[in-house]
Amino acid sequence: MSGIKEWVKTHKKVLIITALSVGATAVTVLVYLAIQNKEEARNIENKIHKTIKDASQNIQETVKEIEPIVQTQAACMIPPGFLDNLTGQRLTASGLGSLVGCSNREINRRIVAAGLAVKCPDGTYVTTELGKELGEATLKTTMHGYDFTNIEWDKAILQLIFSPDELQERLERQKRIKQILAS
Repeated sequence: MSGIKEWVKTHKKVLIITALSVGATAVTVLVYLAIQNKEEARNIENKIHKTIKDASQNIQETVKEIEPIVQTQAACMIPPGFLDNLTGQRLTASGLGSLVGCSNREINRRIVAAGLAVKCPDGTYVTTELGKELGEATLKTTMHGYDFTNIEWDKAILQLIFSPDELQERLERQKRIKQILAS
């Protein structure tokens, strides 16, 4: 047993990086260590949380570096007076997608293309400064106690990420689908 502990101590950085890239592996290692040694499991779990926090800070710093470029592009996308007419109804990318009949991936892709958010290497999204006018990061907890962030966007964002004709066509199609399902 002491050989395993020594190996874990020697390779702890590699284990942490691996755990970040393969979440299931992290859970397996923690469960194994929890069974073997609760103290060691807590130490590794704390190191994983610290590494995630450090990575999050690095991502935020990267966003700040590219923010001026993104802001220049995004500023051209928002018409004058648009921010004065927000709906106040906030939805996730999935919720927005269900309104117009497309996936959350498509919504997120369009939001990034409009310069309102940046996709991080870990797959999460961070709002740009301009994006913060339309979206708000929220902290959610799963029923298993895991925390994650999600961005809730004002419903008006659909008018920015779709052309007027495309948005009208999609909304009419969704209306027809709802009528068919109701009958």
